[in-house]
Amino acid sequence: MLKYIKAVFELKTIIKCNMLIYYLEKLPLFGIYISHFMFKHTELKKVAAIIASVFSIAALVIIKSLCILIFGLEGVQYLAGKLGLSIDFFDIYYFQSVFFLFCVLGAFQESRTFLVTKIKYLCLVHIKMPVKEGILAFLINEYFTQFISIGFTFYFFSILLHNKMYFYILLTAYISMQLLSECVHLAFFKQTGIPLEKKKAFSLCLFAVSLTGAYGPLVLSKNLLIEHFLTHKFLIFVYSIIGILSVYYIFFFFDAYNDQLLRIFKKEDLAEELARKKQESINHTDIEIALISTQRIKKLQGYQFVNALFILRSKKHFFKYLKRRLIFVAAVFIFAFVRFFDHPSETKHILTNIYSFVPLLPVVIALYAYGEGFCKFYYNNFDSKLLIYRFYRTRKSILQNFFIKLRTMVKYNLLLGAVSAILLSALLCAAKIEIWNLSFLLLEITILVLHVVFGIQHLSVYYLLQPYIKESTMQNPILFMMQIPMLLLTYVFTILSLPAVITMSIFLFGSILYAFLLIVIVCIKSPATFTLK
Repeated sequence: MLKYIKAVFELKTIIKCNMLIYYLEKLPLFGIYISHFMFKHTELKKVAAIIASVFSIAALVIIKSLCILIFGLEGVQYLAGKLGLSIDFFDIYYFQSVFFLFCVLGAFQESRTFLVTKIKYLCLVHIKMPVKEGILAFLINEYFTQFISIGFTFYFFSILLHNKMYFYILLTAYISMQLLSECVHLAFFKQTGIPLEKKKAFSLCLFAVSLTGAYGPLVLSKNLLIEHFLTHKFLIFVYSIIGILSVYYIFFFFDAYNDQLLRIFKKEDLAEELARKKQESINHTDIEIALISTQRIKKLQGYQFVNALFILRSKKHFFKYLKRRLIFVAAVFIFAFVRFFDHPSETKHILTNIYSFVPLLPVVIALYAYGEGFCKFYYNNFDSKLLIYRFYRTRKSILQNFFIKLRTMVKYNLLLGAVSAILLSALLCAAKIEIWNLSFLLLEITILVLHVVFGIQHLSVYYLLQPYIKESTMQNPILFMMQIPMLLLTYVFTILSLPAVITMSIFLFGSILYAFLLIVIVCIKSPATFTLK
């Protein structure tokens, strides 16, 4: 088993090292020389591998710390202040929000067993490791990184709150919940043959439970009903037992590490794939001809026609990514409406102070805006097929296709932003809160503009950093790091406590300038950066 763990670890560090060298190569002037020098000297590559590993853990710590700071510390402090609650037990409120958002929601969000990555693909398909040993070696490496990063995060905040007990409780709870989550996912797969994370109802229920547990006692009651429950020593003992039993189940009791699980990570046989695609093409030809004859795309030419035809054929897939966001925003506002009719005075009090939440807009919309799924699907099914040809890599072709995608991206994000703005207006009208004023108009415009801008950001990152690698879900680490400025911006504006109109004006003009700069940079750099990896 140790040799498999070592092999997976070496693959991870090699890939991280090569990615670091790849980004160093993109530095102006001396980047190309630095990368060539490092590839020639093995010892330097080992140092680069260590740096890349440390950097990946540091990035996780920063992201998790900022999320806790904003959604835990600032969120709890704001709600406690607005609802007139005593902050004598503020650290307990804070601990509770972190517990539910990270130990419950964070741990159960996905299974590491069913996570499709390049490393797992190489180990199971090319190196042909045994399925059980390969997956367990991958899990050990993944858990090692996750638990170290979350440990640093929890320790930092336990020092901040002057209570190291929270560090031991949270870390024990997180590790136990993560292992228990893996057991739940494995048991569900054994019974159904389908990964549990594909069940959207499970994700929605998990999100609702976590959100209710994190902020419920603050909103619904002035008493912290579960203070002693979460911090009781018996609960820590229960967590430890759960973790031990979960390890036993994952390593010794679960017996479905087999070919059925391997097929999740294994490519289809080429002949079968070609035959399937040929049959699908035959079946859809007549339908597509009928669709084209009834659509305006028959009047288009060149790349406009090709892209329009691709979007028409893939409408179901593109709408799938958009539909998830529309369902989420509808669910949030339905919950708000139900909450309003159940507790009108408290809900109206929160809605009256809705402009206090304006600093959160960039980070929320950056995570929520439509774009990543669109770009990833476009790359795997369109761009990666055409980038092998020289005519598609010319400056004119790249920019022409960029602006075609840009129009589609703007259209989808305007729809998403418009739905959010309309539902917000309906909610405030139901609460009889004045919306015919400059502040609310500015809020609606800011929501629309931010949706569009972060859609443009997704597309620009796609063209400038090429975050997708063919036949793999491995992503450019900079794509992950792009969220850090949004978190920092949110925290800065929360601390400054500027008037809402000024904050929205800064967001509005700053985001427009940001989008303009991104488009200019794409026009200059994309012919060199938009390549097939």
